[in-house]
Amino acid sequence: MSDYIVKIIPTDFTYSVTKEQANRILKFLRSKVNADNIQALIHATPTFVDSGSSLETISCPHCGEQLDFNWWGKAMDAASKDNFKELSINMPCCGKESTLNDLHYDLLCGFACIEFDILNPSTDFDNDTLSNIEDLIGRPIHMVHAHI
Repeated sequence: MSDYIVKIIPTDFTYSVTKEQANRILKFLRSKVNADNIQALIHATPTFVDSGSSLETISCPHCGEQLDFNWWGKAMDAASKDNFKELSINMPCCGKESTLNDLHYDLLCGFACIEFDILNPSTDFDNDTLSNIEDLIGRPIHMVHAHI
């Protein structure tokens, strides 16, 4: 049986929190969500937060063209040389500018300096809980659903 992880990240991929903020958010999450484990991962630089084995397609945010995984892999390799501090790219399909963070991943993925990983949650996230998490983080959030 595979594991399921909900990864909560801010929409601003450069934003992070202090250890104290992370601990307050963890305490809140643990009071609201039943799960096998809940942890905070604070990264020094943006890190790709993916949907695990569920990612099947990536497309252009401008023209909708499906992107080749080989092209995407090379773009990721290039961005990794600067620790993902610069995510700007020129789209191979339409030539428009975008970022690796703004690509349309068939299941939401993104970059983040802080993530809260919730392993096998058995509690649904209601709107109040999500709103409180956004308030505690201080930014709008994304929820990345990953199967590993």
